[in-house]
Amino acid sequence: MKRGNKEASGLRLVRADAASSQHVPRGLRVVSGVNNSNNVFFKTTNTNAGSHQLWESKTKSAHPPSSDVEGWRAGRRRQKADCGGRAGGRRMAETDSHTGVANGCHVDGAEMNGGIPPLQKLIIDTDPGIDDSMTILMAFQMRELEIVGLTTVFGNVHTEDATRNALLLCEVAGHPDVPVAEGSQEPLKGGKPRVADFVHGSDGLGNIHLPPPKGQKIEKTASEFLVEKVSEYPGSVSILALGPLTNLALAIKRDSSFASKVKRIVILGGAFFAAGNVNPAAEANIYGDPEAADVVFTSGADIVVVGINITTQVKFTDDDLAELRSSKGRHAQFICDMCKFYRDWHVKSDGVHGIFLHDPVSFLALVRPDLFTFKKGVVRVETQGICVGHTLLDQGLKKWNTSNPWTGFSPISVAWTVDVPGVLSFIRNLLMKP
Repeated sequence: MKRGNKEASGLRLVRADAASSQHVPRGLRVVSGVNNSNNVFFKTTNTNAGSHQLWESKTKSAHPPSSDVEGWRAGRRRQKADCGGRAGGRRMAETDSHTGVANGCHVDGAEMNGGIPPLQKLIIDTDPGIDDSMTILMAFQMRELEIVGLTTVFGNVHTEDATRNALLLCEVAGHPDVPVAEGSQEPLKGGKPRVADFVHGSDGLGNIHLPPPKGQKIEKTASEFLVEKVSEYPGSVSILALGPLTNLALAIKRDSSFASKVKRIVILGGAFFAAGNVNPAAEANIYGDPEAADVVFTSGADIVVVGINITTQVKFTDDDLAELRSSKGRHAQFICDMCKFYRDWHVKSDGVHGIFLHDPVSFLALVRPDLFTFKKGVVRVETQGICVGHTLLDQGLKKWNTSNPWTGFSPISVAWTVDVPGVLSFIRNLLMKP
């Protein structure tokens, strides 16, 4: 398993077989954990000796049946109240700064070291989109996540079509109660939005033309919903942004404290020291609203951005798609039906006999950051000229003699390398999960 720069700290990822229950040995404290299908990985530290040790636990899965998620969550809330909660009792387990997984307990709900893991609250800002749809269904498959809502934006389709698809995906996933808030119809500066229906089909789902959803969008706009939920749960809500960043920029403009209250924003966008996919300079999401991207990147929020220089390293081949179709994955047939159109476009456009997994890879930067390395620096976006939409990272390699457009802004985390086999394995396991 790729450990990146964490190896130097002495912390080690260890594998735990999800078979039977066993407590952490005395003196060992679990400082983070992440779930990989049936395997749970922990980092442990020996609190007695002050050294770091490898520990393998056999833990019992506590995943709820998908049909009773709300009842399971209610039970968790009651259990948390019995333990004293965050306010009245002793403090609950701390959470890992990247994954949101509770320290001191394993990720699928079993109590460990006295703590109960909170679900990581997540809003997905999306323009579904075939690979968006894969990602949304993957997110609903993860018991560690509480999907607070979906917000929609133009990009792969027009915004109203993105809203329809988001509602459909909530129903397909078995969560029709998840709120969907419709976002901006156009970029910040106005004008006709760029729509990539030639990549995703006229319906955005590979021209499979599903019947309309039964549910309806909520009355609030996407930016209103984002501000409301981040204010309701300050420091607890992460946002996965899979399309142009218009809704996030509007939320930042609506509430000056938004950037400080959001837990983390993980963005699919940009091409760092690499060619774009719209033209040689720009990647599609940033090109779709470069002004919005620059607002978000310079907002001071805790931001992780995953560019296509990373995502194009990870793909499903034709053989992978055939394996997925023959699997017992809960949504495997639906995904493969969508992917036929997407795959054919890849063959014509890139000569790739398969599909790039852009959106799923960015999702993994949220839930499995250990599979990536990151470089910190200020990122600005070109908003005019022939390089509009180009993302430029100041790597901090030089002390500039005078101030420049990067001066004074907070650095963000840019995905720099990716453990391709590890990412593919995680995605396969999740998509093939019954």
